[in-house]
Amino acid sequence: MRTMEFINKNLLDTTTMVLTDSGTGTIAYLFDRNTSLDYQSVGYVGASATTMNITFTPPTVLSRILIQNHNLKQFKMYYDSNSSNTFSNDITVSTNSATSHYFYFDEQTVSSLQLEMNDTIDATQEKSIGELVISDNLVAFDDNPSAQNYSPLIRRTKITHKMPDGGVSMFSVNNKFSAKIKLKYIADSFKNSLLDIYNSGEQFYFIPNATTASWDGFAYEVNWTNDWNFTYAEDSKTQGHDGDIVIEETPSS
Repeated sequence: MRTMEFINKNLLDTTTMVLTDSGTGTIAYLFDRNTSLDYQSVGYVGASATTMNITFTPPTVLSRILIQNHNLKQFKMYYDSNSSNTFSNDITVSTNSATSHYFYFDEQTVSSLQLEMNDTIDATQEKSIGELVISDNLVAFDDNPSAQNYSPLIRRTKITHKMPDGGVSMFSVNNKFSAKIKLKYIADSFKNSLLDIYNSGEQFYFIPNATTASWDGFAYEVNWTNDWNFTYAEDSKTQGHDGDIVIEETPSS
């Protein structure tokens, strides 16, 4: 298991970046941040291979790729339309039964990214992907916080009605993630990286379980919503820094 990570918001954010053999009507589902709505090919069932081409203008730096709620049994990724251009951690999957994957690799500047989809877990299905996040790392935690210093919450927005018989009728609108992360005795370099993120005011992705093995598929686009409160631990410049981070999920796209 790798440590928690903050990564940039999704670089894939418009349908004009994507060229596919089919399924053009569902391209927007690749980046709508709703994993239950998925891109689907048309006419490429099972082992009928198809390639998705994603173009970046200008060329951009990548080091993280997340594929959520997919049905791909065999697939690979390369860049700049050359199958020999593999990343430092080669993304070539020959036999798979997992439905979410998290890939990390050394930073690579690319003009385009190719996703070659060669087979599906169920041979009778079209290729499908719930969410494709293409990004670059902001900061990997030095160590994960202890359980008492990490407080995640799924907050439900709901409408409730008290019925005449005393029962309650409830309509769920949406669920949103939030968390408070307490960090203690962190190094100057880690603190400075966090300060850069805070000062940017930009949305970013939080990956609580950044692992390539049996990844749970949880990734949240969030805002940093509390004030910067990091100070010297124990009032000593030699003990590192203590502080809190509150992150809250962004609105649906």
